[in-house]
Amino acid sequence: MNLRRDLEEDRILTLLGPTGSGKTFLVIEKMSKYPIEVISADSRQIYKYMDIGTAKPTPRERKIVRHHLIDIIKPDERFSAFEFYRNAVNIIKKIRERGKIPIIVGGTGLYIRALQSGLFKLPEISENVREDVRREIEKKGIDFAYKELKRVDAEAASAIHPNDKQRISRALEVYSSTGIPISEWKKREHTIPIPLDIYCLKVEKGELFKRVKKRIEDMFINGWEQEVRELLNRGYNEKDYGFTSLGYREVLDFVRGRYKLEEVEEIIFKKTKGYIKRQNTFFKGIKGLKYIEPELFNDFISLINKKIDYEKNKKN
Repeated sequence: MNLRRDLEEDRILTLLGPTGSGKTFLVIEKMSKYPIEVISADSRQIYKYMDIGTAKPTPRERKIVRHHLIDIIKPDERFSAFEFYRNAVNIIKKIRERGKIPIIVGGTGLYIRALQSGLFKLPEISENVREDVRREIEKKGIDFAYKELKRVDAEAASAIHPNDKQRISRALEVYSSTGIPISEWKKREHTIPIPLDIYCLKVEKGELFKRVKKRIEDMFINGWEQEVRELLNRGYNEKDYGFTSLGYREVLDFVRGRYKLEEVEEIIFKKTKGYIKRQNTFFKGIKGLKYIEPELFNDFISLINKKIDYEKNKKN
């Protein structure tokens, strides 16, 4: 037995890509004939009732290729990277038991890093603490929050960009709730890293932005406004976690008459471009990531064939 080869072959195929790069299209159009199941690494598609604005695979597409970790929680529920890790590992095991090949597909780099590097488990943070930290940052600004983090946890602050509001908030929440710096929590028990073979779709910027603009227009044609109205009718609002999904709060403002259609489309387009930039920056920090152009997607498919051959040889 070649242990090194086995470790390489056991890596989970992973397809990353920024918003609008065509991940779902390639999976459905190019990979449907293979014995694969997809684990979605998308932190927005986890929410029920939020289909159009999160660009979920359609029910028809999910019948063609089975997808996991889509429509698993309500818009007012939280879902952490730790929970993604725990769910994904369990699903990978079950897919393999069915004799299928698991493939991770998505654009949430944090989820990929959670699998690749492992995670420490943070304590539960009460909603009151989260709200207190959020209000404090809104009132005094991110500069004050970063200085406060340096005071209570200099080690964590040194690893966080001064403008990274999300990570600064999280670190302050942990300290406020437990009195223990997040840097100390990170030194406690970790999950086991999962070996991944990671590829990222590389689409020329002009072409990508052209696709994104068209997709936003199509989302409104397909009923994004009505989807947000139905969320309101179900009792959800802009304070719920699901509404942090790109564009939803802007569509809500449109529903309330703050914007005209062309104005809200342009605002969402600009925010999406900024989000894509952040995605690509995060992707660059992922270890072992290899870029692949959509026209060369057959190279990715050849890896599936290798996985199939490898699994057959293991059984023999």
